[in-house]
Amino acid sequence: MAGGAALTAVARAYAQLTQLVIFVVAARVLGPEEFGFFVLVSAFAYIALKVSEAGWAEYIMAWSGDVHTIRCTFGISWISGAAMMGLGLLATAAVPLVTHHPETQLLVAGFAIWILLATPSAALNGTLIWEGRIMSFAICTILAESVGLLVSLALLQAGYGVLALVGGRLALQVAFLAVALAVTRLRPAFDMARQDLRLLAEFSLNILASRLVITLRGYSGVFVVGAFLDPVSVGFFRAGQRVVGAFSELVGEPTRILAWRSFRLARDTGRDDALQDCANRFFPVLGVIATPGYLWIALFSEQIIMGLLGPEWQSAAPVISLLAVAALLGTLGHASEPLMSLTGNTRLMRRLFIAYALMGITLTVASGPFGLIALTVAQVVAMAIILVVNLHIYRTRLDILWMPVVRNLLPATLPVVISMSALMLLDGLQVLTGMNPLARVVLLSLPVLALYLLLLALVYRRALRDWRAG
Repeated sequence: MAGGAALTAVARAYAQLTQLVIFVVAARVLGPEEFGFFVLVSAFAYIALKVSEAGWAEYIMAWSGDVHTIRCTFGISWISGAAMMGLGLLATAAVPLVTHHPETQLLVAGFAIWILLATPSAALNGTLIWEGRIMSFAICTILAESVGLLVSLALLQAGYGVLALVGGRLALQVAFLAVALAVTRLRPAFDMARQDLRLLAEFSLNILASRLVITLRGYSGVFVVGAFLDPVSVGFFRAGQRVVGAFSELVGEPTRILAWRSFRLARDTGRDDALQDCANRFFPVLGVIATPGYLWIALFSEQIIMGLLGPEWQSAAPVISLLAVAALLGTLGHASEPLMSLTGNTRLMRRLFIAYALMGITLTVASGPFGLIALTVAQVVAMAIILVVNLHIYRTRLDILWMPVVRNLLPATLPVVISMSALMLLDGLQVLTGMNPLARVVLLSLPVLALYLLLLALVYRRALRDWRAG
């Protein structure tokens, strides 16, 4: 189980890395306006994909019967993908009424075909996990992402612009389908019994309702910026999301995996104070890792974006700083799903997630007319509200007291303050100014990171001694 989780995490990390590389190269080649235009179109395509996927993979993973139902669900995924592709191809006729970009129709058509391929790919994902082929799942993901990366970069280099990105996605899905079909040897069937079809439809509607609201929350900023501002602003906003999201993935995925393991082991001891003891250690460790990372991004956002994408993206710097603050406030939420699931609060968790999404969408729409910075500030406000509610829910429903957690986290305050102050002082000395801005700040950060770790070891020396003794 632990090995499977590790392999899945590695595959997801690799996927994040390849997508980050494509993002950096595409943003440099296309510029803010063209990149923002692509982001708008792809956001609509991604939501259409979520509707098309409709929980087929989750149904397969939850199934405990024979393989025929799996084959039927796989067949339905092809029908669903084809139907959504048909709608996408029909939408190309209306594209000239919305935008006069010369490549929009080809881009929409490419995404429509991508949905046809990606929908059964999701069902195959679920099948690989249902069969327990975690290694195969990881290999399929890594191979497909590699193909997508190579094709995207080659097409960008050849001058295909925004079409290069959808071409890369198509190549990725073709590769995944080919390898996953070879591994599973799954053939679609189309003769599902009426009763099973009704159960599948009910399951799908439940999954779709919550997933769609959460997905809309994730893309609400992109849509609102596109509606009130312009593609350039969309490019700046998405660049900020991508930069901060890269670090959030590095923090979030291990946090979720470790939270499942740590709090499950604590719960299984049967002790009344087991969850509290685990929280007293888990959340301070999360804090000492996440806090300096997000502060580093917020303080050096200009150097990061200049180094990654170049001077024309400099206006994205304040967006990155604000989104880093929002992400820091949301760090606690990475443990919410494991904690609430393990304590029998799954129904409350789903309601909360939908409420959070609706609240975030409302704040985003309300702030849209006031500009890009106001909209980004709304993301900070939304995460602050979510943090307060999570703290209350943890206290009232999970019986986790926060004072012991805060006491264990307080010693880290001094190392964080000293390290960040030292880094800002080094940056102000104007050394190594001839380097790439991002490479320069990374190089300056290395000795400060060593200082931070040393200070942490000093302030937590007793805790480290107890850990070694245990």
